[in-house]
Amino acid sequence: MAKSTFEGALLLDLFEKLSKSASPIGDDKHTHVAGAFALVKLRGVESFTEQEIAAVTGLSLNGTLTALSTGRATDTIIRQIRHHATQFLDISDPKWKLTGLILEATDLAALVIHGTITSTDKISRNIHLDTELAAIAESASPFWTYTSHPFPNADPKGALPAGLPPTYTIYPSRTIAQMWNVLRLTRILLCEEILASLPSLPSSSSSNPALLTAERAQITIDQMTSEICASLPHMTHCSYAARHKLPGGENPHKPHTHTVPHTLDVYVMIFAIYVVAWAPHAPRHTRDWGLAQLENMATHFGSQEASVILDVLQRQREGKMKSTRTGSALRYPDSTALTLGLPIDWYMGPGDFASRAG
Repeated sequence: MAKSTFEGALLLDLFEKLSKSASPIGDDKHTHVAGAFALVKLRGVESFTEQEIAAVTGLSLNGTLTALSTGRATDTIIRQIRHHATQFLDISDPKWKLTGLILEATDLAALVIHGTITSTDKISRNIHLDTELAAIAESASPFWTYTSHPFPNADPKGALPAGLPPTYTIYPSRTIAQMWNVLRLTRILLCEEILASLPSLPSSSSSNPALLTAERAQITIDQMTSEICASLPHMTHCSYAARHKLPGGENPHKPHTHTVPHTLDVYVMIFAIYVVAWAPHAPRHTRDWGLAQLENMATHFGSQEASVILDVLQRQREGKMKSTRTGSALRYPDSTALTLGLPIDWYMGPGDFASRAG
């Protein structure tokens, strides 16, 4: 079976999600991925070669996202694909570890949605996943790196939320920047779920263990939102941090254009900034800053996706959207926005896993 069969299915699914992103995501919108899974099952997972594995692992991640956006547990074929892929890929790569934890978080969200898990177990599993994600961040080098750079003065003029150090971060590639932010936003969602679930514990929420858990979750939310914020200026701050991205040395203080790569840099930041603007326990001024950044992406960069997400966020803030998430913060960020949650490169199963193997 040709690799293009699976890549075609993934491209069709991605196009379908983006072209219909203003409407709710339902089962009927994932027929391409479901069909590709059927082809994998028909052929047999174990028959896929090293040359084909990138596309199949991309499909497995897309299937995970599909499950998360519909509140269902992941298809068993996804874990079979990951098991088969271990013989070809470098499983020490933090991307591999991160995608595995996203798979676990998706299945946890399904349990929460369907009410088949106790509050105690839910909190315990959220804490476990957050701890595992923190461990990935600690051991990410040399795969993932970034550097911090100061703004030329102490006031970056709205480039960062008030109160944050006037520094921004630079990443070797947009993919690495977004992998870091996927890790960060997932930790935010997990910790928001912890804070939302603590009051439902049978023991007093004012007990010392509960207070300590809440304190740790709040610290994590503050840290992760700050790190996401610091990653944005290098993508969108045309006046300074992203000035080098402007074509032909255009003046950033006058009407100017943006290249396709620059526009894609902005695109991969949308979901992370959405989570910052949404997070109930993030500082209010940080959430407002996130809203302003989405407005900038929509107007200055002409991003239709940012416009859609901005509309979702504004309707959430106005209380015009009814949540079907049964109180789950993991699922509360609307599934419309969830289509932007993972790197485009991951849909296509980039070959960097395989190139590091062996």
